[in-house]
Amino acid sequence: MLRVVEHEYDNSIVYDLLIEDNGKIISRSLIKYQIADVIIGDQHYYYIYDQFMNPIRETFNFLNFALERKTMNTKYVYMNALKFLYCFEEIIGLQLKDFSPINVEAFKDFLQGICRPGNTFVFENLTERSSETVNQYLGVYRSFLAYKNEENKYLQVRGHNSARYRVAVDRSIGVSQGYKTNIKTLNSVEIPRYISVDDYAKIIKHIRQQYTMREECIVRLMYETGMRIGEVLGLTNEDVVNQKFGENYYNCVYIRNRLTDKRYQMAKTTMKVISRKEYKSKAYRTANAGFQRVFITDELYELIGQYIDIVHNEARDSFSRRYMESTKADSVNGETDNFYIFINAFGSRLSNVTWDGILRKIFEEVGIQVDKRIRDNNLNHRFRHGFAMFQIQYRHIDAVQLANMMRHKSVSSVMKYYRPTISDKIRIKENFTQDLYGLIPDLREVTYGEKS
Repeated sequence: MLRVVEHEYDNSIVYDLLIEDNGKIISRSLIKYQIADVIIGDQHYYYIYDQFMNPIRETFNFLNFALERKTMNTKYVYMNALKFLYCFEEIIGLQLKDFSPINVEAFKDFLQGICRPGNTFVFENLTERSSETVNQYLGVYRSFLAYKNEENKYLQVRGHNSARYRVAVDRSIGVSQGYKTNIKTLNSVEIPRYISVDDYAKIIKHIRQQYTMREECIVRLMYETGMRIGEVLGLTNEDVVNQKFGENYYNCVYIRNRLTDKRYQMAKTTMKVISRKEYKSKAYRTANAGFQRVFITDELYELIGQYIDIVHNEARDSFSRRYMESTKADSVNGETDNFYIFINAFGSRLSNVTWDGILRKIFEEVGIQVDKRIRDNNLNHRFRHGFAMFQIQYRHIDAVQLANMMRHKSVSSVMKYYRPTISDKIRIKENFTQDLYGLIPDLREVTYGEKS
């Protein structure tokens, strides 16, 4: 009997392999593959290391060359998926191309965290993953097999239906091509939780009482423009400008990627740069390809400027070296001094981990429900969802307009917002009842048996 026990070692998932006979451990070994993002010069390189800390060449070429144009976040998904593949291959002593249908199904259980009893292998303490995440990983394995000119007929056989998955990085919904081995997922009719106008008013009031301009700027950028949190944290001083269009000036926020961005600062739907030379390319300077643009109010524009003037001057004085090293950003406009706008209390650029902790605390303090131990309702994304619902409920815009405002390529991506939530249904029902009773007041008085 081979017992496989998952546990965490040095912030990484590893597996103990215990060979047992009548409950007695005969031998014990550790399966430990590791991943790393190594920066050499200005370039990120992605590695998967084997049991002996040797880089695996086939994955190095795949991640760094075949996937060259993929985002950092996507490459992290691929790295994690491949790491678990190598671990499982090591456990059962087979390569993916040689997996039988039984092996593939066991691998899917392994990824889902299902610990089924078996005669040969027993798995314990596996991490649970959603069906959407597992389907995404299966797509990674098919791509990897194709890259190596290998195949596993059972894994790659197509079905008639497509499968939905939730992207592990930003929780967005994608659709994979139909494969028979994909796990069926339920289509939710409920849109993701969103920040209502009342919630937003409470949050802004609380921030002004208990927090700083930084928190208000970030929250307002997400709720009033629909920006994603990575796009907000990646903003630099040259991205927020007052610019002339036609005869008038408008306050613009430019969304674009830079080589100096960290993984959590990447903009999802704009050009991914791999060289500073690309800043001058036509593609990088083309709207909706190299950059996207949103507009903000005079009040928010002035608030961001005030925040920069006060907080950045203080950081330069108090944490000069750290500030210059951490906040410095590539300039795409030829500026000599470009820096990331949002910084922490120690003069460094604000990380997503620090911000997520702050936002969770704000939500709890104002009484907005937060998830425990799961990420089905990303807290930051609720502002983007709130932006969408505001456009529908108060401005009554159609799906085409909403897709454009949210910078989606497909109208189908925003159709979920046109389904009422449970609270929306209750409000609609109450409004209908009030309108109906206003027209027919006698409905409020129920009497029977009285002669008119």
